[in-house]
Amino acid sequence: MDYVVGNPPYVRVHNLRENYEDIKAFSFSKKGMTDLFIVFFEIGFKMLNKTGKMSYISPTS
Repeated sequence: MDYVVGNPPYVRVHNLRENYEDIKAFSFSKKGMTDLFIVFFEIGFKMLNKTGKMSYISPTS
């Protein structure tokens, strides 16, 4: 893809009751607790081609 644009959810992974193990399978979330939006960054990077651009709304934390 040439562009990925999004507003990922800001949810702490440990607050998820369903699909918790599915989320922990992503490399960004393997260690410790993280926010779900980090997983969306990984998905976005995988979707982009070499010259693609990504723009997400994300917190500064």
